[in-house]
Amino acid sequence: MSDKHDDALSVAKCEPCPEGSGGDGLGMPRDIGKPLFVYGNLKPGELGYDLIAERVISQRSAKLPGHIWVRDGVPLADVTAGGGLISGYTLALSTEGYSKVGEIEPATHYRWSDATCTEPAGLEVNILGPVEGLTADRGGGDVLHEEWTTASDPLFAHGLTAVATTLRTDGRMPFGGSFSDAETWTRFYRLQAAYMLACSILERVAFWASPNAGPTAAVKAVGHQPGFVAAVRQGGVSIPKDPVYRADKPRKKAHLNTPDQFADWAYQIRSNLMHRGKSAGNEAELVRTALIDLHDVLRTYLLTKVPGFGETWTETDAEGEPYSWRIKPEFDASPGD
Repeated sequence: MSDKHDDALSVAKCEPCPEGSGGDGLGMPRDIGKPLFVYGNLKPGELGYDLIAERVISQRSAKLPGHIWVRDGVPLADVTAGGGLISGYTLALSTEGYSKVGEIEPATHYRWSDATCTEPAGLEVNILGPVEGLTADRGGGDVLHEEWTTASDPLFAHGLTAVATTLRTDGRMPFGGSFSDAETWTRFYRLQAAYMLACSILERVAFWASPNAGPTAAVKAVGHQPGFVAAVRQGGVSIPKDPVYRADKPRKKAHLNTPDQFADWAYQIRSNLMHRGKSAGNEAELVRTALIDLHDVLRTYLLTKVPGFGETWTETDAEGEPYSWRIKPEFDASPGD
């Protein structure tokens, strides 16, 4: 065995691969006969795996040299870095499987590359590496020293806990008709801030469901997923609700007459907060109740899709565990004064 081949067993290599006939997005890798090494959203058990599951022929755990760093919640593999191992899976994909990966993964972050595994030793794989010029020292990035999982994403692990904490403090009691005191306004704006955070979490969920779509289109897409619709039903969202009129185009509105409209309806409230800011007292109850619903739907959806969230949230939000981390049952069990 030559020295060159010995090196290939222990050192991963990352070379750009030209796009194939793929139209928009990443297109196809150079050699679709090789398995795909996945280390992020497309791993079995993560949010994105269902997008390709029917096109996976076989899978196995694998490792290759390098490390992962995270940019804006997106895991990126640096297989040129020494001193570490990236854990993941190799997926044998059909042609349609590779086509789907090329369609859904964002070309703003990824490009097709080659690498060689250490486990199984010498196995050559395709991998999604960062686009040229995208590095951890440009624009920020956190290097991970452990395997990446959706459940370890701070936005999910701690962001939802921050929303729940705000609701426990400010969202338990309905708003009355009077907004004459400063504390009521302060309470209202704290809930608005929590609503914006909850919608950032919704955007992250939607991104993993439709990585190559824009935020609004991705939110609509995830809202129509059977799992998300089931979470809306399980979360006890009362439907129908009054439509939400757009702040920028007051004659247009988002309806909530069916569960698959919930994500878009809730996201429209966020858009109104961003464009104008809710300031009228009669909007306070809408923000409070919609935030409770959105929080509970997100918790239910994530816990169903990635059971590992149970362990994560037990550490970050032990108070919510008896209620499966849903605020509505928690409030029902211990109503306010």
